[in-house]
Amino acid sequence: MPSLPLPFCGLPPEEEIFRRLCSLGLRPSEVRAARCLLHGWCNKRIANELGLSAGTVRNHLSVVMRLLNVSNRTQASLMIQSLLYGQVRTPPGPALAAAALHVT
Repeated sequence: MPSLPLPFCGLPPEEEIFRRLCSLGLRPSEVRAARCLLHGWCNKRIANELGLSAGTVRNHLSVVMRLLNVSNRTQASLMIQSLLYGQVRTPPGPALAAAALHVT
């Protein structure tokens, strides 16, 4: 599925976002959901934009939050932004070990 164009909001180029998030161990579909999360979209809008069910989006974002070792969408968005801008190199805590085992 091709990447959807998203409005510019001061983020790095889409290819860079995709590359960096995939390097964490996320699957492409999880990366697409995470990209939409950066724009503050609700699960229903993400589902409509990506052609997925809201439940699938919820599952994708749960994987993202577990990998980043955060407990909510806001923390996930902030952590992703920090990763994209190079303010942190890896997610803190035990999620890092889980990320190494995540099958892509």
